[in-house]
Amino acid sequence: MSTAIASTEPAVAPARSAEALARSELKVIAYLVGGLIAFGALVQQFVAAGPVAVVVYTTLMSVALIATSHLMRGRLLDAMSGFRLAAVVLAFLAAASALGTLVLQNRPAGLYQEKFGAIGRGILALRLDDLFHSLWFGGLVALLNAGLVTSALRRWPVTRRNLGFFMVHVGILVTLAGSAVSAVFGIKGKVDLRLGQTASTVMVTKAGLPTEPELPLGASVQLTKFDVDRWADVPRISLYMPRKKGTGFELKTTFENEVALSHRLPQGDSFRIKAYYPDLVMSERLVESGGSTPALKLTVDGQETFLMPEERPRIDTRDGAVAVLFGWQRPAAKLDAPLHTIKVGEAEPLAVRPGETAKLANGTEVRVLRYFPHFTYDIAKKQAMNVSATPINPALEVEMGGTKKWLFANMPGFGHDGKEGPQLVYAFSPEGGTAAATVIAVGAADRSVLVRNPDGTEATQPLQNGLEIAGIKLGSLHEKAALVREPRTASQEMKKPAVLVELTEKGRTREVLLTAGSNSPVEIGKGFLAFETATNDVKAFRSELAVQDGAGPKRKEIVAVNDPVPVGSWLLYQVNYDPKDLSYSGLEAVRDPGVSWVFLGFVLLFFGVCYMLYVAPRLRRREA
Repeated sequence: MSTAIASTEPAVAPARSAEALARSELKVIAYLVGGLIAFGALVQQFVAAGPVAVVVYTTLMSVALIATSHLMRGRLLDAMSGFRLAAVVLAFLAAASALGTLVLQNRPAGLYQEKFGAIGRGILALRLDDLFHSLWFGGLVALLNAGLVTSALRRWPVTRRNLGFFMVHVGILVTLAGSAVSAVFGIKGKVDLRLGQTASTVMVTKAGLPTEPELPLGASVQLTKFDVDRWADVPRISLYMPRKKGTGFELKTTFENEVALSHRLPQGDSFRIKAYYPDLVMSERLVESGGSTPALKLTVDGQETFLMPEERPRIDTRDGAVAVLFGWQRPAAKLDAPLHTIKVGEAEPLAVRPGETAKLANGTEVRVLRYFPHFTYDIAKKQAMNVSATPINPALEVEMGGTKKWLFANMPGFGHDGKEGPQLVYAFSPEGGTAAATVIAVGAADRSVLVRNPDGTEATQPLQNGLEIAGIKLGSLHEKAALVREPRTASQEMKKPAVLVELTEKGRTREVLLTAGSNSPVEIGKGFLAFETATNDVKAFRSELAVQDGAGPKRKEIVAVNDPVPVGSWLLYQVNYDPKDLSYSGLEAVRDPGVSWVFLGFVLLFFGVCYMLYVAPRLRRREA
């Protein structure tokens, strides 16, 4: 028994020792972090806030911490050079940065007291209103600096194996130094311009308010043009959510029409646009099995199509001379009601047929040229087109007084150019026909064909595949078929915009077709999506400047949001404008000498990490 106990003690004792050392190191780190936060919060009560104060305090505290750790050595030096210190300090800095985004920064003191009361006074005491310039925040940065320097000094000198380690540490220090330079020497200001106006100075600001006399811009800039782009006539998907106060819904945001891009919604829902149709039409496809209704294939005007008793029981030739009827039981072949009628004002409608000339009540002669059941117009090709044989948008092309125009059954009194023409009104009757037309009636039950000729005589014959009557070629008969409608675009012009949207709600996916102007939104979660035109939404705004450096020639520059222009030692950003006065443009001027240091630090960090991951392991393997 004593032998077993003796054999286990050497293995347990080092583990306990390592655990005790870790607890001791964390205890030292807790004292350092807590002490620096408390000390900084105390000192800042007697020191004016500002970037210079925090940079000086951070520098002095960094030097003091490095010196103290090397003088006292022991547990303090071990804690300062360990990884745990860096992890804990970075966690506190991240939490402080998050707090700085939640609390409004650089607002008047009265705002915090008026809005938050006692909490507002605490915000001001801890300088949470200017958190990144508070001394307790600077103390945390100083602790991070001291830890990086101490850790590097304990691994000195630089060798091939630890070169990446030093590059990473130097990169972090250079980045922090660049931030300090930006805080002390960085300047922001305003340049307000109006059309034709020239400016050569910058109004220096702090929190949006002027602080000191103007500084030279280093060049003269003149606003020559200001443009505002809007989302006019371009429908987008809009998200509406319930109002926080009151009833009803309010617009939260809109999304661009980018296909396949997934958009996250509240409560974890999402959607993406599967397809975008500028000019929506529904194409039809016949599925020859699996349905529950008969279908007849046939060729009309050289185009193959089909008839179904419920969906499409009738089709006419383009000239209106022949009508084909289809049903399970053979339909009656007599059609006395007019298919196309036109009238003038309140006069009686006059039946017309393509290819004929009609005389209206006022004595005007109208020649009917063409009939399109599903009219659309291709602007690119500048020609009228017929999408399908289904009478979705029936239109007649007529000629009157030597002028050709289109009449639309869905828009009575309007021509193809969108101008009113109340003298002509066109009506279409899907159940109608003309007494003189040839009518072909087909019955699926007995597979018979009844033909009524223009002279009124009738003849019956069996249905056969390939049977041709009056220019109509009858095809195969399917006893069980189904009609499938699929969206497509008739042209690339913005006529009837629509989007096919894939919605994912609580793990379930479904597809919805949204059409602009249909007023049929789709519910998702607690809100809904609508495809609509927001004519007042601003897409972008930009200023065109004429910049002159000294006595040199003027150069043209375009300043837009997130696209600054260098002028002298400044960068000019487009930040605002006045919707009521588009002759005004608000520019922000920024001079930041520390930004190059920050980028240099990023480069050192990148190459240092790459060296540690890919080069140092190879060197160790070679040495081994």
